[in-house]
Amino acid sequence: MKIRVGIGIIIFLQILILILLEVPETIWANWNRIHKQSRKISQNIEINPAIIDAHVDILSLPNKIESWNLLEEKWKWFFTDHKVKQLLFYNSHEVSFVGLSPSHKKLGFFFYPENNSLGEIVLAILDIDQKIIKEVYRGNTWTSNWEWKGDEAIIVKHSCGTGCMNASVINISTGKNIEQYRVY
Repeated sequence: MKIRVGIGIIIFLQILILILLEVPETIWANWNRIHKQSRKISQNIEINPAIIDAHVDILSLPNKIESWNLLEEKWKWFFTDHKVKQLLFYNSHEVSFVGLSPSHKKLGFFFYPENNSLGEIVLAILDIDQKIIKEVYRGNTWTSNWEWKGDEAIIVKHSCGTGCMNASVINISTGKNIEQYRVY
């Protein structure tokens, strides 16, 4: 009996809180609205850019890109300039894990070449000034992520089973493995 009363009180309080937060005339609703706005503003750099339906091909990006221009939301990567936010694509493929080199002269990204299926994944590097893209790594669903190691090499991490992660250091000019090691 005490448990039923306790559960009833909890449900009643949750309903009451929802009502207070959503009814426009209450002070709690005003607080909730202000709190939601401040959260949205703090997640964006200066303003909330407008999302436009068109996507942008990675080859169409400007020659000067800063890290704040690249935005990830729910596994989708966007290019933003504070005014608009466009979904990034390469050759009609969505891109992921987009990253600038330390010098900001190269941009690396993953894409799925087979109709965006998760079977095969490619890591490509864009020379931003020359607009040349070079594929430096092809992997499968075991590929986890990647990062820059200076301007001329990348580290690609791939799973080797439960609790096991290997890494390959790849020279981006030659596409050859420099070294391999176990992460954990």
